[in-house]
Amino acid sequence: MDNFEKLNIYSSKIRKTCEDAFESFGSPLNRETIFLDSREPDEAERYLAAETNERNQMLNGFELQAWRSVEINARMILNKGWGGVNASPFKTCAATVLSIVSYAPVPAYISEDVIRDNNLHPNFQYPYSLISYIALDYCLSALHTSIIGTKQEKEEDNRVIENPISCSKHFATDMLATIAIQADKARATKGGGIEPVDLAVAFNLLSLLFEALAYKSNQESLENDTTVSFPRVP
Repeated sequence: MDNFEKLNIYSSKIRKTCEDAFESFGSPLNRETIFLDSREPDEAERYLAAETNERNQMLNGFELQAWRSVEINARMILNKGWGGVNASPFKTCAATVLSIVSYAPVPAYISEDVIRDNNLHPNFQYPYSLISYIALDYCLSALHTSIIGTKQEKEEDNRVIENPISCSKHFATDMLATIAIQADKARATKGGGIEPVDLAVAFNLLSLLFEALAYKSNQESLENDTTVSFPRVP
């Protein structure tokens, strides 16, 4: 996919990535179940009483709006979280992860059979763990080869994330659990839809985490005279 030099996340690309990923884990997305779970009882009854063509129209409209909201809300999270016009790749990555896990139309849980058959970590039993894993994998891989720098800086000062982001498996599973907790909280707040502005704190902390991971994996290419160190005081 495109890296995060700009916010080119495109909802159709995110949708295909998520649908393919759920399929690959043996847990394909059931569009009708997701739609009914998101509706009020009267809307669900109207859907169930409708003809096939009308049902398909309702499903298609719901899916288009839901996946499009992932992109729209990622931009809003950036703006509300002080990402600025020239947001760094790390901030764009953080906004995209939070928007995917908070707004993508996916089920909260995967079955115990899926966890067992894929030999997944026990953390995957918790709500929104799989979509959190997918979002992290999708976005952290996109940081690789991204350019760090702004239009105000000299071109020669721009740096490239040359090496892929890497971390221990233990760190990765704990990071997944942290994102999943945020996703569960976001979807449970305000009747099932948290406002992008309410994600500002999580956004900034997640952005810093991604930046730290990038620097850890790219010490030679990213370190420069702007680096701040904090040696222990004797």
